Amino acid sequence: YVTTEKEVQELKGQRGFIGHSDTLELETQTATINKNDMLYLFTDGFPDQKGGEKGKKYYYQPLVNLLQEITTQKVDDQHNQLRENYLAWKGNLTQLDDVLIVGIRA
Repeated sequence: YVTTEKEVQELKGQRGFIGHSDTLELETQTATINKNDMLYLFTDGFPDQKGGEKGKKYYYQPLVNLLQEITTQKVDDQHNQLRENYLAWKGNLTQLDDVLIVGIRA
């Protein structure tokens, strides 16, 4: 996801397992990134994490909304917000998957 002044542009990932195929051809995608934009790359671990009052998944749209809210903050502050939000959501439930979010400021 690339946020520009809190707008989101999604670059959909390609399905496939890189380590399990010698013939997988990856698509090339391009996006225009301006100074101070944030580029976010993330696994499905955060949105798939169960938690909250009903023990349901976090889902993608709430994560996108959170990224939009914090995109203008300093990167360290974004990290702290994401971590606090994830831990609060997960609560005492077991972590289900790897959780990786990479944020790069242009």
